[in-house]
Amino acid sequence: MTSEQLLDAVNRSLGHETGLSTADLERILTAYAHVHRAAPTLDLRCFDGDLLFVAAARSLGTDDGASPALWRPWVSGTITEHTIDCDHLEMMTPAVLAVLGPILADYLVAGS
Repeated sequence: MTSEQLLDAVNRSLGHETGLSTADLERILTAYAHVHRAAPTLDLRCFDGDLLFVAAARSLGTDDGASPALWRPWVSGTITEHTIDCDHLEMMTPAVLAVLGPILADYLVAGS
């Protein structure tokens, strides 16, 4: 599959244009491959702070869904969870950002 075909498939699967170029997609795939190779040797340390975790409700319980509990070993502070009615791939769409933006703003104001 060419980069152009892959980008077209990504856009179709999301149901909208991502704005990514083929060069962007190649950089993302290269970074993913690098992280995948390096993962076994990473010396991860615990983050000394709080975490805002936003879950995509329609992805919970699927391979795309993640749980804030997965972060517990890596976060020393409070984990605040919000669930939004979307799937993971919709998290950066305008409709979801209209919900996510105020959540993030409130969290940041409360933390300052």
